[in-house]
Amino acid sequence: MKNKAPAHDTKMWYYYLDNQQVVRRTLDVKKWIKYLPLRANWHLHDANGNAYISTVFLGVDYSFGKQKKPILFETMIFGGSRDVKCNDILV
Repeated sequence: MKNKAPAHDTKMWYYYLDNQQVVRRTLDVKKWIKYLPLRANWHLHDANGNAYISTVFLGVDYSFGKQKKPILFETMIFGGSRDVKCNDILV
């Protein structure tokens, strides 16, 4: 019986934001490192000031290849009724 190829890509892809908007991927870690200082982080406050919302571009797939679409952004809420609520965003 022949070995089947894995159902998901086993390469270590590195992700970066081109012009802070378009997600690109590369296998070249040196290219990825060049973009690290440019990682996008967005921070918002709600209208009444009770919560702090932070969305961060992660740069690597936090699903670790277990999902078809990579998890590249994470949003956390600090304060308010949803304090320390974390949402991973599939891209």
